[in-house]
Amino acid sequence: SYNTVADQLYEVPCNTIDQSLLTCAYICMEYEGNRVELDEILACSSWEGAFEKYTLGVGINISGIDLSTALYFLDRDIPFAACIDDGRYVLVISYNEAAVRYYDPILDEEVRVYRDEFEESLSKQGNTMYTYTAQWWKIRQIKRRCEIIYNPTTLGRSASKLYTHRLLLCVTLPRIHLV
Repeated sequence: SYNTVADQLYEVPCNTIDQSLLTCAYICMEYEGNRVELDEILACSSWEGAFEKYTLGVGINISGIDLSTALYFLDRDIPFAACIDDGRYVLVISYNEAAVRYYDPILDEEVRVYRDEFEESLSKQGNTMYTYTAQWWKIRQIKRRCEIIYNPTTLGRSASKLYTHRLLLCVTLPRIHLV
């Protein structure tokens, strides 16, 4: 059995190796429900910059870690981009004990390879990988909840400031959650 997010992805091809990383970022954003145009993402200078500009999540460079550690993100339903031997990026979408499956935006197809083969391919590029935090949807939920609670006509002045302050704190520090 595979641990997978494959059936939930909107796969998008690209034309060049240079576009492959940011195409993977775009697919991740679509997977998380963030609607943005592919051209906007391709105009960004980096994975991290794309997530910073178009989401409330954070793009993370996880280069240097081993495949087993990177697969932790997939266990949490978060795909990750990996640079394989020829320099193109692919999006890792499922795995089991024996194999890894990824979407290759250059080939526009899903590829299944043995884990040891994939690890060797990754090592040729220094285990270069990128992932992200999926915090923006939680912040949107919190924002909606705060907007419902925050009604300046019924709350006193100090209560209004409290809810406004808590909302701003959530938006500027995405890892803080209201309970």
